[in-house]
Amino acid sequence: MAAVTNDLIHEALRPIRGCWGNIERGLGAVNNRLFPLSARLRGLSPETDAAHTDIANINHSSGRMDGRMSRIGRRIDIVDETAE
Repeated sequence: MAAVTNDLIHEALRPIRGCWGNIERGLGAVNNRLFPLSARLRGLSPETDAAHTDIANINHSSGRMDGRMSRIGRRIDIVDETAE
């Protein structure tokens, strides 16, 4: 069995060091691509909240108009059945 020396260990680790550098560069590139996407997603949250608020306001207004129309129909006696 061959004696294990520091030189032999360094020779075995040299290719791993090169691969590790490639992995670090690749992760850096991924991080650079993800950072702008993360910023855009943070920007979308207030926009979606605003859209939900707008939809809720429209539904509320629509419900009020429906109630008004029912009351008007009852007043002028054109409603055949009760509004739900």
